[in-house]
Amino acid sequence: SQLFWQQCLSQSSGHGLSQVSGIHVTTPAEVHASKGDTVMLPCTFTSTSPPTSKMSVHWSYRPLTGGPPLVFFHFSSRAYYQESGQFAGRIKWRGAPARGDASLSLINATLNDNGTYICDVTNPPDVFGPNSETVLTVTPKGMIKSLYIGIKTSQVLPFVVLALKSTLFYSLQIIYLFYTLFDTNACHTFQILICCFLKQHIHFLQLYSYIVLL
Repeated sequence: SQLFWQQCLSQSSGHGLSQVSGIHVTTPAEVHASKGDTVMLPCTFTSTSPPTSKMSVHWSYRPLTGGPPLVFFHFSSRAYYQESGQFAGRIKWRGAPARGDASLSLINATLNDNGTYICDVTNPPDVFGPNSETVLTVTPKGMIKSLYIGIKTSQVLPFVVLALKSTLFYSLQIIYLFYTLFDTNACHTFQILICCFLKQHIHFLQLYSYIVLL
């Protein structure tokens, strides 16, 4: 039985029946953006046939909570946008099918846009092939600054003062040791240690001044 089907397939290949080719779609694994940014969602494809009017592109979205993907964009000779819903008015077609480009841009990204974006391209006779997925991560702007704002000056100042006092105390001890044991130029040694002291602890001063200015 297996030999029979192999013979049929070999004979049919010589009678005008061609094998259907596959299309290859590529997207980055991850895209990162800040809230309010315009985000590029790249998607490229390669096909054994030049793109024609029958070529189509589908973009779908699956939220972090899971569930089936929701198609929010379609291209077939022209772009078809979602008129209502999460992405209404925020999607822009950036593709160039002749160059194998099926990219989109997402305007004014929000935290609710986090999730998986799926690009699917067909270009008959290349209609078989896996789609490609991109995970979008949108984070609030100024996360680091917000962290500093949340810290009160009264909470940070004791640690800064303690670090400065302890370093100065040990620096003076080293100067005294050098002066008593080696009879070196204590003034010169003091200058060197002060320079090291400032270089090593300048980040404490920068942090404190930044918080005070806030």
